[in-house]
Amino acid sequence: EIIQALLKFRNERDWEQFHNPKDLALAINVEAGELLELFLWKKAKEANVEKVKEELFHFLQKPYISGVTFSGGDPLFMSNRLDVRNLAQEIKIKFPEKTIWMYTGYLYEKIMAEPVLEYVDVLVDGPYIQELRDTMLHWKGSSNQRVIDVQKTRNEGEIILWDKDK
Repeated sequence: EIIQALLKFRNERDWEQFHNPKDLALAINVEAGELLELFLWKKAKEANVEKVKEELFHFLQKPYISGVTFSGGDPLFMSNRLDVRNLAQEIKIKFPEKTIWMYTGYLYEKIMAEPVLEYVDVLVDGPYIQELRDTMLHWKGSSNQRVIDVQKTRNEGEIILWDKDK
C-alpha cells in the first residue's frame, strides 16, 4: 500500500526517469553535503544545533530516506547519551515510520536500561574486532557483533536478532 502510494507520487511528477541507483546516490550525497556544510570549518560545539536538526528533519521528509543511523565514535559514550536520546525521541515523534539504527561498542546487556533504547529499532552491539572481521556479514563488521531487534527484545525479555525479511 505504501509502495503503491510512493509509485503514484513519483509517476504524477514524471520522476521515474531519475529513479536509478546513480541518481538516487547523487541525491543522497547532495542532501548529506548540505548537512555537513553546517559543520564546515567549525568545531562541533560551534555548530548551530537547531539548524542541524532543521536540516536533518528536512531530509527525513524525503520518501527515499528510510531512517537514521547513530554511529561513529560511540553514540552511547557517557557524554553523548542525553543528546542522542533527545534526538532519537524527537525523530520518533516527528517521523514514527522511520527506523532508527544504532551502532555501539557496548553489549546490549550492559545498556539495556538506557532510555534511548525506547526509540531505537535496531542495535548493532559489541566492539568491532579486527581479528573477527568478516566482509560477508550483513550490517556488522566482525562476527562478535549482533544485530538486535531492540523492540522485540524488550518485549520478549530475551535477545531477538533482527531479520530484515520479517
